[in-house]
Amino acid sequence: MGVRSAEHAVEMVERYALAATESRADDVAECFAEGAELRDPFDGPVIVGREAIREFFRVGVHMIDRLAVNGPIRVNADAASAAAPMIAEVTVEGAALEMDTIDVFFFDDDGLFSAMHAFWGPTNARPRV
Repeated sequence: MGVRSAEHAVEMVERYALAATESRADDVAECFAEGAELRDPFDGPVIVGREAIREFFRVGVHMIDRLAVNGPIRVNADAASAAAPMIAEVTVEGAALEMDTIDVFFFDDDGLFSAMHAFWGPTNARPRV
């Protein structure tokens, strides 16, 4: 790619959310660079590398019923990073939950995620009505 843009950043975040919603772990992983870092949640284990990220989503993507952008995506002037308010509807051990997160994405020169940090914790989850 070689050129960063706000439009591309927004497109990638939306592509990631749709692939997660549709339980397409391989497509989620393809949004990440080979040596990317995932921290989801941010204070949890650090997952490094596209294959490890693919496995993380392959194991857990079935819990995601819907992942969607929930407000304007904030893209830095150089489009090297973006922060997105997200809402996740998940089912964990039979419990239907709704979670608010802030996901921060960092882009490499090819426009892939070099890192994604998801900020959420127990106070951001509630029963889904």
